[in-house]
Amino acid sequence: MALLTLAFAAPAPASTPAAWTALKRTVDRACLSMVDGRNKKIVGDSASFPDTVPIELRHVQTTNRRGVKEVKLCVYDRAKRRAAVTDHDSGTRH
Repeated sequence: MALLTLAFAAPAPASTPAAWTALKRTVDRACLSMVDGRNKKIVGDSASFPDTVPIELRHVQTTNRRGVKEVKLCVYDRAKRRAAVTDHDSGTRH
């Protein structure tokens, strides 16, 4: 599966580098928890949008039960603190 190319918006201002690190960890964990399979990991580039559109994007790679690698797109809503994962085959999982 080809990785999607992301257009990057200017990231929201972070109060500190530690705050950005904490946000990244929170988003990565939320996205990884939404994906089934083995060997889950965040791959490729991520995107952070300003607070007017409070979302983070991640690509998550996993190996399914048949041993096939899959890449899914995870959208994390910073305002609601919720993640959703989608791919072209299975729709959206909330």
